[in-house]
Amino acid sequence: MEAPGGDLGGVELDKAVDLPAVVVRVTGARRSPIGVGSLAPFDVRDHAVLLHTGVREGHCLAADAAAWLVEHGAVLVGTDADGLDDCAREARPARESLLAAGIPVVERLTGLERLPPTGALFTAAPPRLLGVGRVPVRAYARLPIS
Repeated sequence: MEAPGGDLGGVELDKAVDLPAVVVRVTGARRSPIGVGSLAPFDVRDHAVLLHTGVREGHCLAADAAAWLVEHGAVLVGTDADGLDDCAREARPARESLLAAGIPVVERLTGLERLPPTGALFTAAPPRLLGVGRVPVRAYARLPIS
C-alpha cells in the first residue's frame, strides 16, 4: 500500500477496512490504458475500486480515469498489476492524482478473478507507521454470508 502524504499513520481504518468493492475487469491481450469508459458503469463512491488486469505488467490507469475516480468519490484503488501507471515512463500521473486526493493505492493484488463485480468487502489495513509511505499489506476480500 502507498499512503497519501507518504504517511501510513494517516490512513484511517474506514478507508482501508471492510470497504464495499467494485471489481473492474480489463483483462485481454491488448494492453491499452484503462479509461473512464471502463469505470463509468460503476458506482464508485465510498468504494474500493479494484482493477483486474490479469497480468503483472497490466493495463495502466489513464490520468483522466484517475481524475474521474477522485471526482466520483472512490476511497481506495487497487490493481493486480505491478503498478497503476505505465512502467515504461517515469511520470506517474494516475498514482500522483489519487494520492494527492487522499486515496490510498494498493498494487500486486491476487485473486481478483474470484471476486464478483460488486458485493465483496475489501480490506488492506496497513500498520500504523508514522512517516512511512509504502509497505506490503495483507489484503483480502470477503463475501457477506447470504
